[in-house]
Amino acid sequence: MSGTICCWNLQHYEKVGDLSSAKKLFADIPERDVVACNAMISALGMHGYVKEVRELFDQMREKTSSSWNTMISCYCKLGDVESARMIFDSNPVKNVISWNAMIDGYSENAKPTIETTVSLLSACAHLGALDMGYWIHGYIRRQKLKADVYLGNAFVDNASPDRE
Repeated sequence: MSGTICCWNLQHYEKVGDLSSAKKLFADIPERDVVACNAMISALGMHGYVKEVRELFDQMREKTSSSWNTMISCYCKLGDVESARMIFDSNPVKNVISWNAMIDGYSENAKPTIETTVSLLSACAHLGALDMGYWIHGYIRRQKLKADVYLGNAFVDNASPDRE
């Protein structure tokens, strides 16, 4: 069976929740390439098999950016942002997908701080995204985050009509 068909089957088994068939298929692959390993890491990670995911990742001789990003995404989806960050920090070649996976992981698993909202408002101001700035202001009010001088300045900066 070709590597492409094996990977497709692994993904199929993962989607229907048949991890025992996915594990058997993976075990029967005579020469596991990086694509097959990444597919299995993804399948196991989606179902919470953290120990097995990590063991497989650590056994891989060749790791591509996709391998690293799959691990980051798996840990984030499981709510383990600390482990995701350790993998991210160890990743020798971080790309936009790596960064997005970490940002997504933090956004899904952590409540934004005042510092985060100040940074977001500043970005909105520089982009001219006034509507997004107002949305963030509403979020801060709904979450009852305590405003400080930095946040107040970010509000003023975001709403200033003199932005260029």
